[in-house]
Amino acid sequence: MNKSHKKRHPKEPEPIIVDLKKKDTEYGWILSVDRMALKFVPSWFTYLSWILILAAFQFLFNKSDHWIIGSIIAFSSVAIWRYLIAVFWQYEFRGLPFIKSEKYIIGYLVLLQE
Repeated sequence: MNKSHKKRHPKEPEPIIVDLKKKDTEYGWILSVDRMALKFVPSWFTYLSWILILAAFQFLFNKSDHWIIGSIIAFSSVAIWRYLIAVFWQYEFRGLPFIKSEKYIIGYLVLLQE
């Protein structure tokens, strides 16, 4: 049974739960961090390459001031922003610091995404 605080669409996959207050052994935390690193680091460099490509387009736009390059930058920026929102929306964070009530977590995460 999904004990999530937000109502999900039937076709929406189960969230990836990130519980920062989870009690575990040192070895358990090391395994969790290792699994996270194996998934995160390749994604990080993929995202970094996207940002570098956008920076190259921005450089070209600053030199040429051509509307097509500006349109590519605008479309790409919106596409990356929507993609990152979709990626982070699949995670369910629990035990966030400085938040005592579960009802404030949604607002906190929305503020982080805006």
